[in-house]
Amino acid sequence: MPSSSRRCCCTLALALLLGCTVEAPPPTPAAAWSPRADPVQDPVAAAAEIDALADPIARVAAVNALADADVPITWTFCAALQDASARQRCERFVTRPHLTEEAMSQPERDRDRAAPGPPAGLLAPRPGVASSLSVAAPADDRCAAGDDACHRKEAALVARLGQAEAAAGLCAAIADPRWSQECRFEAAEAAAKQRGADGQQDMAELCLGTGGYQARCFHHGARLLATAAPDAAAPPEAWDPLRESAASMAVFWTERDPAFGRWQQDRLWSYALWQAMAHTPTPGAGSLTGLPPEATPHIRQALALRMMPEAPRSAGLDARLQALNEALDFIPPVFVARGRPERMHPGAPLWPTDVNAEDEAMPAAFCLGSSRRTVSPDRDVDGRIVLLEAAARQTPPLTALLQEGSQEADPQVQWTARRLLRGSPPPPTDAADSPPPHPPSDRRGG
Repeated sequence: MPSSSRRCCCTLALALLLGCTVEAPPPTPAAAWSPRADPVQDPVAAAAEIDALADPIARVAAVNALADADVPITWTFCAALQDASARQRCERFVTRPHLTEEAMSQPERDRDRAAPGPPAGLLAPRPGVASSLSVAAPADDRCAAGDDACHRKEAALVARLGQAEAAAGLCAAIADPRWSQECRFEAAEAAAKQRGADGQQDMAELCLGTGGYQARCFHHGARLLATAAPDAAAPPEAWDPLRESAASMAVFWTERDPAFGRWQQDRLWSYALWQAMAHTPTPGAGSLTGLPPEATPHIRQALALRMMPEAPRSAGLDARLQALNEALDFIPPVFVARGRPERMHPGAPLWPTDVNAEDEAMPAAFCLGSSRRTVSPDRDVDGRIVLLEAAARQTPPLTALLQEGSQEADPQVQWTARRLLRGSPPPPTDAADSPPPHPPSDRRGG
């Protein structure tokens, strides 16, 4: 008999003699499983291998194993799965890409940049800032032990009702840390989406319990709170929900992490102004003069992106700046129908992190929610900066305008143009202005 078997038998015998309870040996790690077929090259065959597993729990574990091994998870592969639970888990990985990403952390040194402003596009609070929510299971837990999907669903439900403590307890009942943290992530989103400004503090408390997903969670939370933004022609009182969300952020973070609180407010206004301008058929910012000063850079940026496609591609910086300044004072007519927010998609972040000392010396603000840009108190300098940021987000980018900006005398304008030129793809060989096709991404985003 092998030595390991003798040890097992001896342990079992001893336990029986002493009346002890013997725990079952741990299952083989899910990561040990992998399909013979490539899920990317032959998704149907790989899915069939998972469906052929006898144990339904093993099928879900097999999908988890693929994600843990950093195998690209695609919609095609998910659709080929016949087992409903495995297919739902698979689709979760596609729609929630942070579940397959490395845990994120924000190095302390990033806080020490020379100029003010957020040090990166994705940010988490300082290490050590913890949630005050209890993780005790609620007395009325209706989910069976081990039913993770039920606990996640119930947690989101009670979070919508303002019961963040109960939501945290339900999530704590999930043994797998990844899915326990994802449960809190979903509950935080539910609080922000359903309750708006009233749910901001619950959202923040729940996000603090998401471990390596904190940066994504706070990003999503700000974006969901920003959906309360009206269109740019709305009266001042229509902006009260956004003011309340910003005030709630300030109160929550004052003692915990004031810098992070300021950055969350900055992201909130960045997303909110982008949405407001997207919903306004006639571009103009004259109705937004009553917003707080921290909203001003985001008004300019959203308006610049909204106006960029409406001018001839050959228009230069001076002409575009004059039109932008006029639109900043123009009060657009009130309307009922929504505009076309899809035209405002900002694309990929074009300044996600500082890469050198010159970057760190540039004052920063969030740009269209997910990226950053440098900012200037000079109206015309800042106007040129936002126009260049908008030019880089056209399809294809307005390379000639960026090259013009790289020759400007102002160092911030020149730096912006050079950075955007480095990150922009080369212009197409023909002069067509029609956008090229963009195949959907299966995993990135979120």
